[in-house]
Amino acid sequence: MPLVTTPSSPLGMVLNPVKTFGQALSLCRKHVQSALMTDTLSPLRRRLLQGAGLLAIGAWVWGVPRLARLGREPLAFSDIPGAAPFRRLDREGAVSAGAAIFAGLETTAPPLQGPICDALYGTSPQPAIAYFSDINCPNCPRMEAATRAAIGSQQIPLIRHELPLLGPGSTAAARLILAAKRQAPATDVAGLLAAIPGPVTPARLTKIAADIGIDAAQWQADTTHPAVTKALADTAALARRLGIYGTPGTVIGRTLILGALPQDQIAEIIEIEQQADPICN
Repeated sequence: MPLVTTPSSPLGMVLNPVKTFGQALSLCRKHVQSALMTDTLSPLRRRLLQGAGLLAIGAWVWGVPRLARLGREPLAFSDIPGAAPFRRLDREGAVSAGAAIFAGLETTAPPLQGPICDALYGTSPQPAIAYFSDINCPNCPRMEAATRAAIGSQQIPLIRHELPLLGPGSTAAARLILAAKRQAPATDVAGLLAAIPGPVTPARLTKIAADIGIDAAQWQADTTHPAVTKALADTAALARRLGIYGTPGTVIGRTLILGALPQDQIAEIIEIEQQADPICN
């Protein structure tokens, strides 16, 4: 016999908690609006109804992300070998990786120098979020947007690491991004380059340099600066240490996420890490 449910049935309410919660709040809102439109309300009752409306909105903002977790398997984690106390989320999202994932895996590749925390977060307060990106990675903008939305108004640092795995174009763009930081450290050059339609030509780079107020010739020269080369090598070594084989790779506190995940799952991991003792000082 087939299982039949409706939104109003007890089983339907269990299987569709967010929808049911939303319908209940919508009904509450309509009653409040209807009552407020009545001219015979006393000032005290009007204020009480307005307060009820604000509480309903607050309940929606607080409750929906938590109700969305119902019916989903609990998050599971595995320790990252040789990188304790860091761990990885067992569930993976969409990952972009090319043949370059094998580059640098040979035993002659230099290992990470210094603590993982320093390489990931620098001196940023905890918990912080580090993400590994490639300008040609189609899933990276989605993961970055979802992460920023999950952070919201919270004061959580978001640190970008350039991990060019998708060919020479990715490497060239990564060098441009890192080189620009030598003159304009706070400018989102990655976003500006990603927004360019078609190939990145010298003329377009000259325009970007003029727009953000940096010297175009120096920018180009800095792409081969030893500090830029070292930054790329350090990020590659950090990625190998954590087992990041593709992009996007995101580390929230001690938890590594491979691939792009929905905003509600990112928010849940942020909440878990905020409740845990910080692993980095």
